[in-house]
Amino acid sequence: MSNSRMGGINLLLLVITLGALLFGAWGFLHTATPERGNQSARTGLDDNSQEATSPSDSSHDKADSRRPIVRPDTTGGTKPETRPDTRPSNTEPLPEKFTGPFPAGEPSDHGDARIEGKVLGADGKGIASVSVTARRSDLDLSPPPFQGDDLEAYRSDIARFLEVSARERRTTTTDASGIFVFTGLDGRLAYNLHASSDAAGSGDVERVAAGDSPVIILSADSLLRGKVQNAEGQPVTAFTVRAWRQNREWEARTQNFNTPDGRFSMNGKQGSMSCEVTAKGYSQTEAIEVSVGPNSPEVTITLGKAAVLAGTIKDQAGGPLAGASVYLGGNEQGRGRWNGGWNAGTRVVSDSMGRYRFDSLQPKTQSVTASFGESTATQSVECKEGENTLDFTLDSGSRLIFKLTGPTGQAVDAEEVWFQGKGGNWSTPTRLPAKEPGRAEYAGIKAGEYTATITASGWPALRKTLTVTDGENKFEFQFADGATLTGTVSGAGGVTLKNLNVRLRKDDEDAYGGWGTGRYAQVNADGKYKLGPAEPGQWKLEVYSGNDWKLVHSTVVTLAVGENSQSLVVEAGGTLVVTVLDEAGKPAARADVQVRGDQTYNGRADNEGKATINFVAAGTYQIYASSRGQSSKPLTFNVNNGENPISLRLQKANACRLTYIYPDSQASKLGMQVGDLVFEYNGEQITSWGGLGAAIRKTRATDDVTMTLERNGQTLTFNLKGGTVGVEGADGVR
Repeated sequence: MSNSRMGGINLLLLVITLGALLFGAWGFLHTATPERGNQSARTGLDDNSQEATSPSDSSHDKADSRRPIVRPDTTGGTKPETRPDTRPSNTEPLPEKFTGPFPAGEPSDHGDARIEGKVLGADGKGIASVSVTARRSDLDLSPPPFQGDDLEAYRSDIARFLEVSARERRTTTTDASGIFVFTGLDGRLAYNLHASSDAAGSGDVERVAAGDSPVIILSADSLLRGKVQNAEGQPVTAFTVRAWRQNREWEARTQNFNTPDGRFSMNGKQGSMSCEVTAKGYSQTEAIEVSVGPNSPEVTITLGKAAVLAGTIKDQAGGPLAGASVYLGGNEQGRGRWNGGWNAGTRVVSDSMGRYRFDSLQPKTQSVTASFGESTATQSVECKEGENTLDFTLDSGSRLIFKLTGPTGQAVDAEEVWFQGKGGNWSTPTRLPAKEPGRAEYAGIKAGEYTATITASGWPALRKTLTVTDGENKFEFQFADGATLTGTVSGAGGVTLKNLNVRLRKDDEDAYGGWGTGRYAQVNADGKYKLGPAEPGQWKLEVYSGNDWKLVHSTVVTLAVGENSQSLVVEAGGTLVVTVLDEAGKPAARADVQVRGDQTYNGRADNEGKATINFVAAGTYQIYASSRGQSSKPLTFNVNNGENPISLRLQKANACRLTYIYPDSQASKLGMQVGDLVFEYNGEQITSWGGLGAAIRKTRATDDVTMTLERNGQTLTFNLKGGTVGVEGADGVR
């Protein structure tokens, strides 16, 4: 099992490297909006006006109470709502063995509309000879995922993806005054535009309606150019470059290269950047500082010979342990967590003979942890250039063997088995390769009492109590014929309900039972849902608000084998229908909406700029909207039962709005409050949440600083120490 898993990863890396050469430029042309929960309290805006996780202030995380973190994980769900495309298409399907070339400029959308815009530099003047591309905003251009080890199928998927990307792209060039024009557009559509110039940088404008006249302002992007060599001055031909601005490692750009002379170039931010290079068999002692700009010289990066660390993982009887995880760092660091940088490439899995290998480590003392099931061990080793050996012996724990069958005795293969101890903790034994159909084996679990949830496609999940003893434990379980439940969920009085979840739960299950099985589902946009297969019998049918994961309705149903139906009418309380408009008065698609009062609610606008938030308790709230560096002024609104329509207008952010105050922090002790608008810190003007984080990072804990904010129209100034303030925030408008 570990062999195939690692083989798949290596194949994926190979394909990604090849794909980077084919469409590396495309990666900079296409900017996708990430699908995220409404977590503006945890995000800041970088200088590209793109949302990025910001560790700017607090070094610890605040628990997210909106949606519980539970196991088994959610595997069900519905596809996002899409509107049928009735436009004619002039594209033909690719042959099964398509290998290119990739035709460009043959988009499937047509019409008599046009977009005429202008590209400006940082000085506000038009720029000639800038390349501008346009693609329909409604295209799904996400790269295909790599599944299994079928490299040929993945190559075909990548080829189709590249063909569609190239085919649907229109390209033009600005004239002497910076004007560009696209014609033949579909007047019903919006388009994403990207402009780039080696000398002046790049810029993007999204969702430009056909017929509009946009302005694209180029940022100070420039090329980071370099050459990678070994200690003897010979070029390193295959490598990965990772670069970021000082103190902004979370926004690092990464690109793979394979060049005969070791040279590379990639987009960077003008000024000083940190640069880190990784290559198989080599190591870089530390990231170096490089200069990026139109006249910056090519940087030479010399890599040293790497240390290779290999060894064997064995059980207490001396037998090899396959599937053991080996990673750099002690138990406090962990497998790929943030430790001043993602630990990419610092975790491997032992093969069927218990062997593991790291081939590109820095020659220094390394802390190495091996883990199998619930057993872990950490050792330190001085890694020198060349080969180094470190072996581990781990307790393989108890062994579980499940034999699973269907109602007629046929073998049933388990998808997942989840183990919860008596104290509520989840155990994570290692799954071993199957030896026969219908058999699932696990090792590395401690003796004790457990509740096992066993899932298999097409069958009701089994929930069994296990007594696990030392050594080998065998269990036989039979899946029963299942019941399905379909129906609709609607709001009382015709109120529109959105973002709902339903589940089936037994009385003796914990509050978050049912995930990872057919007993959980999202309600479709039309109110329909489908649950199952589930065990026949009596269940609680529960409805939850997806905004804050609150139980809003519950009833008892009895399910029989086969199909069952149950429709529900739910009292929605107060419903906020928030229309969010941008500065130009157009719908602000995907804008985040926050509602704060005695309780907190969150929503996200759809493509028409409307966010519907149900189950809001009657009362007075402050309501905000934000999107891509813009925010609305706070609106104080009295929410009543029934539908409450309101409208918010976005404008450029000019402050940081506090969204959370950590207990026992400077902010808490000084009396700062959620909703306060910070506009000055230590004499520096603050215009965003990211700007506040950057200003805080410039100070030390011994510095005396001031922080000025606005609360309900009044200006307040606080005296405090530098460093951590103890707040989280979002972009705001005074």
